[in-house]
Amino acid sequence: MSGGQQQMLAIGQALMCWPRYLVNDEMSLGLAPLIVKRLVAAIGELVSRGAGVILVEQLTEVAGR
Repeated sequence: MSGGQQQMLAIGQALMCWPRYLVNDEMSLGLAPLIVKRLVAAIGELVSRGAGVILVEQLTEVAGR
């Protein structure tokens, strides 16, 4: 698998568990902009359900959402 595919798999596995806390380092690295947009929406859903999220991100437009 490519680096982006591995990243999507790891994040997908984490999101399927609806975790209470999520630490994510550079989630946009190697991913297509459309996929990043969907991930931001999924993480927003986690936050709205009360999960804590720590996001380390190089793209300020992604981190600021």
